[in-house]
Amino acid sequence: MSWNLRGAAKPRLDSVVEIVQAHEPDVLALQEVRRGQARRIAGLLGWRRPAWALKHNPHWPAWWLAEGLALLSHLRLAVHPPVVLTPEINRRTFRRRILLPAEVLLDDDQRVLVIDAHLSSGDDDELRVRTCRWARSSWSA
Repeated sequence: MSWNLRGAAKPRLDSVVEIVQAHEPDVLALQEVRRGQARRIAGLLGWRRPAWALKHNPHWPAWWLAEGLALLSHLRLAVHPPVVLTPEINRRTFRRRILLPAEVLLDDDQRVLVIDAHLSSGDDDELRVRTCRWARSSWSA
């Protein structure tokens, strides 16, 4: 399950958890989520500590207002370092794009790659195409 939480809008986390529980996903990928929100959601679900990566923080030095990507699961995750798709864009602006890869560790040494990505539909075409190509090339087999 993937959800752009829009953490700055302060969504009701109990309502988020109700919806997640109704769908019973194995993995939840969140975008525009604050670290504390991701931890709270994982706690309410009874899941493991989430993986979180900084996307942007226009409010620095108020670190707790930073938004990023989070991967949550009741299964074990092997998290990889985040990939910055737009290194030329400052981390203070919402226009910065990243992805957060992880492997879901299943029984019998099986692994499933999941990638939480925050791409844009509003940027210029050249930037959107470039970030999509970079995302694909970063994790192609």
